[in-house]
Amino acid sequence: MESQLASFDLHYKELVAVVTDTEATMISASRLIVENSHQTGGVTKWHGCVDHLLDLITGIAFKDLPESEGTMSVCKTLINFFNSSTHAMDKLLAKQSIGRAVKPIQDVAAHWWSTWSMCDQLFQLKAYLSLLQQEGDLMYNLSDAQWQIVADLQTVLKPFMIAQKLLEGQSYATISLIPYLVYKVRKNLETRIDSPNSSPHVLSITTRMAHKLEEIFGSGVEGVVAHDILPEGPRR
Repeated sequence: MESQLASFDLHYKELVAVVTDTEATMISASRLIVENSHQTGGVTKWHGCVDHLLDLITGIAFKDLPESEGTMSVCKTLINFFNSSTHAMDKLLAKQSIGRAVKPIQDVAAHWWSTWSMCDQLFQLKAYLSLLQQEGDLMYNLSDAQWQIVADLQTVLKPFMIAQKLLEGQSYATISLIPYLVYKVRKNLETRIDSPNSSPHVLSITTRMAHKLEEIFGSGVEGVVAHDILPEGPRR
């Protein structure tokens, strides 16, 4: 780090902020930079990448909750079945005779909005999976209750997907989007929590996500968007 700063004739105290992901080694390195800055009279701050911080919230949907009836496990089993069998995948693609064929997407811990993508594409494949099951080419499938949970997750996670996608922009400034995007994802969660029509699963997962959102970005009271010191955490 010292050699990189020296190549630009910079010193620690001249750094305004350091932005990294929320992986432990990156946070440790950032703490050293902040400490060196403060020791020499600087006021450098560390900020976690907002996409990574949002991922800590959506990571709650990565695993099954008691109310999810094992839905995530069945989704991953279905996808692994098709990804591990060329014959099964060919049959699934053959059923989609009109339009662009869709392959199921695996939920991946290191890829933004992959849980939403998995739910979205599985839902697009619902009718074809049912046909394969009726014809004896698919031995297991999601139950009606589990399909509803997939639909619920698709809806709950979509605002996070949109936010993360916007924050990946390279041709426009993204920092000014953060207050609005945090407001939108918070409002979405609050609406689900307050709705009398929310299922026990939706209520459980949105409540957990709202608590994590508040831990990271604050409650939103009086226009507060984030705490001064953002929490750390592993990549999900």
